[in-house]
Amino acid sequence: MKKEKQAESIVEKLCQRFRLSEDTRQWRDIAFCLSLLPFKSERSAKKLVEGLPFYRDKLHEEGVYARFQEILAKARTLPFALSSLIALCLTLAFFSLLPLIPKKNLINK
Repeated sequence: MKKEKQAESIVEKLCQRFRLSEDTRQWRDIAFCLSLLPFKSERSAKKLVEGLPFYRDKLHEEGVYARFQEILAKARTLPFALSSLIALCLTLAFFSLLPLIPKKNLINK
């Protein structure tokens, strides 16, 4: 139980670090640290999803996106189902499609 609370706290703190970081290297480092965590509890995954507003705008960076894909692969193997984790999956899927969308379609006219 104690380790679960520690992991949950670390997830929350790392997600908040995204908000303060401006360098892509820092984004990749934070995402890497998150990817090392086990996400063995529903609460840890929930904290990751709750932190989405802090890192949503960083998912366009290839290294950050790759680490979140690793987190999702790890979380999918767990025996719990979390509906907000599905929302995170959909967000990541959307960002994976961005390179396929012509830039002229993304620019507001």
